[in-house]
Amino acid sequence: MDDPTVLLTALEGGDEESAQAAALALGAMGEAALPLLRPLTTSPCADTRWWAARALAETGASGAIPLLAGLLHDPDEDVRACAVLALGELQRSEAVEPLVTALQDPSGYVARLAGNALIRLGERAVSALIEVLEAGPPRARVNAARALAALEAPEAIPTLIRALEDPSALVVHYAEEALEKLGVGMIFFQP
Repeated sequence: MDDPTVLLTALEGGDEESAQAAALALGAMGEAALPLLRPLTTSPCADTRWWAARALAETGASGAIPLLAGLLHDPDEDVRACAVLALGELQRSEAVEPLVTALQDPSGYVARLAGNALIRLGERAVSALIEVLEAGPPRARVNAARALAALEAPEAIPTLIRALEDPSALVVHYAEEALEKLGVGMIFFQP
């Protein structure tokens, strides 16, 4: 299955096993697969858009990021979720900005996946997460606080302390969790 036309047909064909094999084969093509996958990201079929995102994740190409970022506005929640997962899979700094945007997704599921993807990006995502926790909308602040708790980033301590006054109980919960992991506010007794 090396012929790109055959691979694209398999990706659109509806058979999960064939589509998975095609996504992996197209992904192995790297940057060369991007022009082939670009039209699939605007297909009228949600399954095709989903498989395009899946294949884009496998390319490992930085050029896949704009295509995946475009899918973050897809009307189908599963396509948006796949795009978020793909951005996390790419492990590139350029994915931080689109993932931060996805923290505000109307779907709590997609927003949580975006937080998980930012956790995967680690230190590269910390400053963006701090900004969201300081001034983002409510859902984004919750996921930013949760991600910062997982990342245990010392540079977030001042923002996490301010977040203890957040109107959202979930933000406060995750800020407390993060500060506890970082050892802030702990009292040590000499034995």
